[in-house]
Amino acid sequence: MARSSLLDDSSAPHGDGRWKAASSSPAVDDHGLGGLFQMLAQSDALNEYRAAFEQATGMPLWLEAPADPSASPTPGAPAASPDCPSDKINPFCRKIFWTDAPCQACLDAHSLLAAAPGEKASTIQCFAGLQVTAVPVWLGTRVLGYLRTGQVFAEPSRPDDFNKVVAVLQREEGYREHDLEPLRELFLAAPSVGTDRYAALVQLLVFFAQQLSGLAERLLRAGQDSQPEAVKKACAHMRRHFDREITLDELSRAAGVSAHHLCAVFKESTGVTMIEYLNRERILQAKKRLLSRYARISEVALDVGFGSLSQFNRCFAKYAGESPSEYRRRVLHPLRGLAA
Repeated sequence: MARSSLLDDSSAPHGDGRWKAASSSPAVDDHGLGGLFQMLAQSDALNEYRAAFEQATGMPLWLEAPADPSASPTPGAPAASPDCPSDKINPFCRKIFWTDAPCQACLDAHSLLAAAPGEKASTIQCFAGLQVTAVPVWLGTRVLGYLRTGQVFAEPSRPDDFNKVVAVLQREEGYREHDLEPLRELFLAAPSVGTDRYAALVQLLVFFAQQLSGLAERLLRAGQDSQPEAVKKACAHMRRHFDREITLDELSRAAGVSAHHLCAVFKESTGVTMIEYLNRERILQAKKRLLSRYARISEVALDVGFGSLSQFNRCFAKYAGESPSEYRRRVLHPLRGLAA
């Protein structure tokens, strides 16, 4: 039976080969994160799913990069909207947001959605009453990007609803009467999707976001082909022996280099610490075992190398974004509770 690994919650060795407390270093640096985002954005998986989703629902779908927290707007400069990401964008939204002078109320809604993302999905209503949703795509504890969709009403719009929108557009945006009539037609023609059906469609996007997370993990691993030989050997050793205790000395012998050198070159080459790599592998193997409804979660935890159930639960939540029982329930019963 597997025991607790000495590569546990750690990142760098003491002189005697023991490990000190782990840092909370990200899985990849910001440059690597941007590169993975671009690969996902251009992937066949995203483009094919997007085409099918838009054809089936009539709603737009696009992958949006996380906001850069270091980027601050120039005082007095006009706000800028992103490039129009889909030809399925609601014409009303296109008219007031995807322009040279985007509506500030729309920008505020986008900022609100980006500022408080949920673990799986966040949905808000914009000032016009349209539902908009962001579903995060995770890589470990980092958000690679957001699947964005929505721009639909929960129920058909009415002329009285537009009167409320007019008040905002005139007061906040300076719209004049001759600007409003075309917007009225677009507003009243905007599609609606009932609450239960919309929730089910968002859940499908949550499933797809998890597939994209898996693709990102595979792309990250594929980059190991250009890694130093010592790093390749260390990774291969952890993949073969993830289910038991692994010491730093053991890894350094397998890699054929000193422990100090291995720690430095591993983080520099992969962007992750060895404990992060090992725990990712263990969680990947745990997910496979959890597909059997007869496997006890406590047994799975020990089988993949964790010393206790509580340690396994914490690590699973960190890298998978949910508990082992939630993962099993979602995968084995994906449509339970969803509206038809």
